[in-house]
Amino acid sequence: MSVASNIAEGSRHRLPGYISRVVIALGEHAELETQALVAERLGYLTPSSLATFSKVATEVGELTHGLRRSLQARLERQREDQQVPNARRIP
Repeated sequence: MSVASNIAEGSRHRLPGYISRVVIALGEHAELETQALVAERLGYLTPSSLATFSKVATEVGELTHGLRRSLQARLERQREDQQVPNARRIP
């Protein structure tokens, strides 16, 4: 929940704030992966459950990293456009 919640919260902010929340979400993602490993070692999760979790967690991590890269590229384009106000940008 914390990963999705941070992304949702960030989407309500301007772009730099959104990126910041996505970075926080990536930290939460790493924490969840660590907690799952500890839970498996302590016997709270079966190896099979951990494998299922890890597969989903990997997908979530990849998507979240992709979102961060996309938002960062958008921010860089905005900054470039602000530096050259009279130049027309060709997509």
